[in-house]
Amino acid sequence: MISAIYNFARDDIKLGYNADDRISASQFLKYGYGECNTKGTLLIALFRVVGISSHFHVLQFIMNFSQITYLI
Repeated sequence: MISAIYNFARDDIKLGYNADDRISASQFLKYGYGECNTKGTLLIALFRVVGISSHFHVLQFIMNFSQITYLI
């Protein structure tokens, strides 16, 4: 089940930019495309529908020539 949901979001939903990052999973499905964070919203919603507990964990990379900082 997890693989099927993941593969659907990865393969069947096109990569593209939405007007707003805060769109709901249902709006995302209507558009038929989205970027990484909106695909994440869709994945979480689909996992929850089938009873799989899920949530976001955000990792931001800040890079410069002298260091790489990881913000969680």
